[in-house]
Amino acid sequence: MGMEIIILSVVGIFGSSSGLSNINCQVVACTLLFAMGLQNSLVTIASQSAVRQTHLTGLFTDLGTVLPQLFFYRKTTDAQILAKSIWLKLAIIGCFFSG
Repeated sequence: MGMEIIILSVVGIFGSSSGLSNINCQVVACTLLFAMGLQNSLVTIASQSAVRQTHLTGLFTDLGTVLPQLFFYRKTTDAQILAKSIWLKLAIIGCFFSG
């Protein structure tokens, strides 16, 4: 997490000044993508793989794979676990759009 803070701080502070504007834009983009990957792995580890937070495409993919499973599970405990997972993903997506 400390590495991510340093990367984002350096890009944020020097991004608009002459420091990073002379560097290739691809280097800055790759650096930010690396920071996003660090954030994604941190959240994945902390949530025990329940959430992938960095990008909405992963959340929509997870949602698309979990929703059909509701029709195939007959046990109520399995359906309840899936429903919690669906609501968690919908809440994260909603927070992205409202934020």
